[in-house]
Amino acid sequence: YCLLDMRSTLLCFIVCLSGSVVLARKKINEPASANPITFSVDGCLLLSAIMKIHISKSDAVKQSESVFTTYINSTNAKSINSSGACINSTSKEYNLLNLGWKPNGSEGNWNISFNFSETHPGYYGLTNVYLLYWLDKSGQFII
Repeated sequence: YCLLDMRSTLLCFIVCLSGSVVLARKKINEPASANPITFSVDGCLLLSAIMKIHISKSDAVKQSESVFTTYINSTNAKSINSSGACINSTSKEYNLLNLGWKPNGSEGNWNISFNFSETHPGYYGLTNVYLLYWLDKSGQFII
């Protein structure tokens, strides 16, 4: 997912779920115990995954620059607060999972939200991912 901010800087974040990160373990220096962690919401949503969140930025002058990389797995699961909701609206069911944490060196909390919806009767798919994060000590939100 990429966004263009007011300063014409392109911000990208990549979220890798489950197998995607496992397949990349040989190439990327991941935590020693990168085991999946399971989050559940009100008995209606269960997500078991290893997540890698990588944020980079680039603009017309500079090449892409890595800003931040973090992992959500068994090494830091206890520091992550989870919440969510199961909503049945207009005959469609939506399941939302929110994960919140405060990375080392950050002035504020980070939050990633996953929105799952019923694509066909009995089948659910990931429809949206939202990432709210801080990049500087002045407390300014980039997204």
